[in-house]
Amino acid sequence: MLTVQYQVSTIEFSLVEVSVLHGLQQGNEVLKEIHKEMNVETVEKLLDETAEAQAYQREIDDMLANSLAVEDEEAVQAELAQLQREAMGEAEPERPLELPSVPSTGLATRQAIVEEETPAKERVLIAA
Repeated sequence: MLTVQYQVSTIEFSLVEVSVLHGLQQGNEVLKEIHKEMNVETVEKLLDETAEAQAYQREIDDMLANSLAVEDEEAVQAELAQLQREAMGEAEPERPLELPSVPSTGLATRQAIVEEETPAKERVLIAA
């Protein structure tokens, strides 16, 4: 009985090994296909182009950061302050608020309103 269990265990392990082997073979085939599309020279060229683009961008950033003279900086700050005032509504001249008119007497109560709306009932004599 132990021999049969050992045999089954060995077969199961061998099946796992075969599965792993097939997985490795498929992985190698995929890598070969990828390497056909992307070789070392292409990667080096891409990295060089990326480094050049980053250096160029840093150069532009430095030029823009240092391009404003003191007078230009003051003019920009003044324009910014003006735009902020306009955005906050301070640029418009002060004008008085126009409010609706309000009655000077007190508000009528609900009972007074009901009495005004319902006509008085008149008693009529009926012959008996």
